[in-house]
Amino acid sequence: MRLFRRIFSLRKIYYTLIIIPIITLILGYLYSIVSVRKDLFPYPYIKAIYAEIFNNYPVAELHEQVQKNIARNSSAKNNPDTENSDGPLNLNDLVQTGRVIESLTVPFLARSIDMNSMTEFGYPLIKGSGGGVCKTGESLVLMGSQGNGGLIDLNTHNVTDRISLSDIENLKGGKVFDVRDVVCGDKKNLNQIYVVYQSIHHDAEDPAAQYQTSVGRIDVRNFKNESLTNIWSSGLIGPNYAGRLVFLADNKALLTFSDSEPYGKRQNNGLFRPEDPDLLIGKVMSLDLSSGEHEIYSKGHRNPQGLFVTPEGEVYETEHGPKGGDELNLIVQGGDYGWPFESHGVNYGSYRWKHGDAGRHNNFNQPIFSWVPSIAISNLLKVRNFHPSWAGDFLIASLKAQSLYRMRLDESYRVKFVEQIWLGSRIRDLEEIDDSHIVLWTDDSKLIFMSVASKFAEGDKRTATSVLLGPLKECSKCHHFEMTNETHLAPSLRMIFSKSIAGDNFKYSDALLAKEGKWTPERLKQFIMDPQAFAPGSSMAYHVESEAEADEVVELLIKVDKMGQ
Repeated sequence: MRLFRRIFSLRKIYYTLIIIPIITLILGYLYSIVSVRKDLFPYPYIKAIYAEIFNNYPVAELHEQVQKNIARNSSAKNNPDTENSDGPLNLNDLVQTGRVIESLTVPFLARSIDMNSMTEFGYPLIKGSGGGVCKTGESLVLMGSQGNGGLIDLNTHNVTDRISLSDIENLKGGKVFDVRDVVCGDKKNLNQIYVVYQSIHHDAEDPAAQYQTSVGRIDVRNFKNESLTNIWSSGLIGPNYAGRLVFLADNKALLTFSDSEPYGKRQNNGLFRPEDPDLLIGKVMSLDLSSGEHEIYSKGHRNPQGLFVTPEGEVYETEHGPKGGDELNLIVQGGDYGWPFESHGVNYGSYRWKHGDAGRHNNFNQPIFSWVPSIAISNLLKVRNFHPSWAGDFLIASLKAQSLYRMRLDESYRVKFVEQIWLGSRIRDLEEIDDSHIVLWTDDSKLIFMSVASKFAEGDKRTATSVLLGPLKECSKCHHFEMTNETHLAPSLRMIFSKSIAGDNFKYSDALLAKEGKWTPERLKQFIMDPQAFAPGSSMAYHVESEAEADEVVELLIKVDKMGQ
């Protein structure tokens, strides 16, 4: 009996030692969420937003506008070949208040146009992520992810024609599921438009392979559904979250394919899909637009989102990494870009990369630049004539960061600087349409026309939105430019010369806490050249390699300080 009681008591102690720490951890986690991540409990914020909406837009007016839109959509759907009763809709009627956005070198005017009101494009209207814009002659071609789109005269800003690929029935047994890209022909083929789209085939034996990627051609002189000519189709290979198309010489093009397996997974043959020469998955493909012949151009890609060919013939690609590690790559024929063996990102929900060392990219073809953390990178272009200070720079669109990134490379493809320009929309596509205008296409169905602002018009909203990264490439892997340090690995570099050393709400090392006074350019230079000499015991492990590099970093942070960032 005594032995039984002793065993029972030991068992209670054993369970107590296990349960109490578990409960403590759960309570601590819940407290951290409530105290640190207040954004997860935004009810007061949401309430304030709704209050503002109803104060500015009376319910009766909202209801009236909804009914009007329903009537217009019904008219467009039932009478597709006739004008609406309101007459042809002009883009100028839809221009929202322009914003003047200040980049580092030039202010520009951003005129936002909500295309959800463009009933001339058909019903349902442009929804979802995807689609794109391009320019042919004096017209802008716009197409949403569901295949609804049309032609817009850039002189009159009137919709001149429309098309709905989603209405096409005979696509080898499938229907248009998603438009991935729209590309206008070169100078020799101004009347040709190329569309990259996915069709879904519900009768496929393998549910994971119901999707087919195709390239079609449309003649703008006959901008109707039946004018879509199939150039090439992939066969049933599953969803393709890439699908960017660019022209090469000799009537050839490049087309991207993603790996829908987010972490990489070996097949029965022992190969990862982006490395399998018999699969298009995770590849850039070369396509002959005349014959449909194709071959693999490069491999080892995760999720290409942007593709651009310079006048010199260089091919640049932007690509989603996993958690972090978005890439800008220079694509060479026969190149292997390492996915899934190498990535600057890590697994979602983890701090490691299961196929190699996290944060490493030492073999294969290395990226020119990586964004850590991720910006959800999108398409890109190389600026021609928008403004002399931007000529030759890359503009890279972002979804999550809702920004453009202006990047300059030197002759050896080293990044000289990156400037973040916040616009407040998820940017899906962009096109330089003439010497003074760039147009953006967003996930919330907006066209944004960018033009150089020669002056600030009265009533224009000014938005200062630049963050420079250039020589801060290594620093930006941990540091940031936000107002708060919550949830970040390292303190903010925003207005660094305006605050005390270790003076904000970051948990600094004792070594920096012991330092008095503010950061000065000289003190910061000493610190980044040798952190341990400046503050013995500092947790900062990284240091710059040379005094010249330290001067670059300090000079750039001084500029950011002056910008009020």
